[in-house]
Amino acid sequence: MIKPFCLFSGHLNALESRFHPKRLVKFDAIIPISAKKQQATEDLKVRLREILDFYADLALEAEGKTQQALNVIENQLTERSHKQLV
Repeated sequence: MIKPFCLFSGHLNALESRFHPKRLVKFDAIIPISAKKQQATEDLKVRLREILDFYADLALEAEGKTQQALNVIENQLTERSHKQLV
């Protein structure tokens, strides 16, 4: 599982609140790379693919949950309309 992290979140208490950012930047990974090494480029491609797949899966899961909720609501409304007709 990918856990985003923020480098500076623990240091904000050293600053006055007026200097705190509205949103902290969160990173999924910091990947050291050198263009001189072919393997480093391949490792970067693999890591990027993993991160993209992770977020695509999250989006699909959220979409599925939304569709399930809509189906439940639709069924409830259909049942209510049938009861009112009877």
